[in-house]
Amino acid sequence: MVVVHVDLSSPELDSTAVLQLIKEHGHKRPAANILFKVSQRTFNLYQQSVPEKVVTVSEAEAEEMNKFLDRSWQVSDYVVGERVPCSNCGRVLNFYDVFQSGRKQHGDDYLRQILGGEEYHLHVAKKDQTLDVECTACGALNNIFVVSEDASTHGSYCSPKYYYA
Repeated sequence: MVVVHVDLSSPELDSTAVLQLIKEHGHKRPAANILFKVSQRTFNLYQQSVPEKVVTVSEAEAEEMNKFLDRSWQVSDYVVGERVPCSNCGRVLNFYDVFQSGRKQHGDDYLRQILGGEEYHLHVAKKDQTLDVECTACGALNNIFVVSEDASTHGSYCSPKYYYA
C-alpha cells in the first residue's frame, strides 16, 4: 500500500487551517493514502467529528491492547464508527479486530509506533479504498471501510493517537 507521509505537527501551525486542509483531502479523496502527523491540538479538533454512536471494545480487549501498547486507555478510547457484523459469524467488528489485522499486515513495531507512540496521526484513505479486517472470532475477512461516491465513509476507526477516515 502506497502511503504519503505529511508532517503538519509543528505547534506553530494554525490547527484550524491544518484541519481544513486534511478535511479537504477527505472530501476530494486523494489517489494515494495520506498519513498526516499532526499536533495534539489538531488531533483533538478532528476527533470531535467522531460519531456519537460508536462500537467500542470489551474490557479484556482494551486490556490486551493497552498491555501491547504500554498504555492505560479506556474501552471508549478504541472505537469504530459503524456497526459492521462479521459476514460469517455475526460478531460486531470493533477496534480489536482492526488492531489484530493491523498487527498481521504491518507488524508489531509499526503498530506500537503509530498507535502507542508519542505522535498523533490522521490517516486519510485514498479514493476507492477498502479495508479488509479479519474477524477475531471466526477468521473471516470483512470489508469494514468503504468510501462512497460522495467521498463520505463508513467504518472509520480511532484511538487516542490515531484516526483512520
